[in-house]
Amino acid sequence: MTKCLIEPIKQKYRCANDFNDLYELWTVLEETRYADGYRIYYDENTEMFGLAIQSNKDVLIDIGSYGTFLKALYSM
Repeated sequence: MTKCLIEPIKQKYRCANDFNDLYELWTVLEETRYADGYRIYYDENTEMFGLAIQSNKDVLIDIGSYGTFLKALYSM
């Protein structure tokens, strides 16, 4: 797991339920270095961690907040 942790980087995400909703979140973990894995992000506004995926058009899609980092990790 430690090789999946990355230096936090602020990236633009789209909401899975409303693709017009665009916001910035901190990406803190990438399941793989390829685009096909999950990502864990941190939302500094809500102080929660969540999961995201990358679409086939290189768009990061927020698929839900899980609260803590461990809850997001276990939900992968």
